[in-house]
Amino acid sequence: MSLILLWVLTIGLFILGVLGVFVPFLPGIGLVFAGILLYAWMTNFSVISLGAVIVFGVVTFLAWLVEYLGSILGARFGGGGRYAMWGSLLGGLMGLVFVGPLGLLLGVVVGVVAGALYEGKNLNQAGKTAFFSILGILGARIIQLIMALSVIVAFIVAVII
Repeated sequence: MSLILLWVLTIGLFILGVLGVFVPFLPGIGLVFAGILLYAWMTNFSVISLGAVIVFGVVTFLAWLVEYLGSILGARFGGGGRYAMWGSLLGGLMGLVFVGPLGLLLGVVVGVVAGALYEGKNLNQAGKTAFFSILGILGARIIQLIMALSVIVAFIVAVII
């Protein structure tokens, strides 16, 4: 594969990855990592070492984890207790598995509201908790964007130096 084609594919994955932070059905930072892995693999890990790829992989995993933590922390800051936080996590995972990426938000809302109602909160309080969970997810997306862009910059610096 020519170096120009490799760069086009890598940059294409980076662009899709950055878009995927906000667009459902695109795996976001996972695509950024795929671009790095593709470049490293196609250059036989001579430009980007296997150790660097592992570090990028850990950062990618942490960025992915931030999404789930955002909804949990949002539920907590919104006045939810243990059941609202668990509802956020389980609802988000179930929504993602059964409905897809859009189901993540719906699942979080349903899970948080169910957990908050179980805790004895009224519907208004449960709604507030769900609202804060959604804010937590949005905040997590911003953090993921920053992490994705940081990984891309670090990759470019590593290739140039």
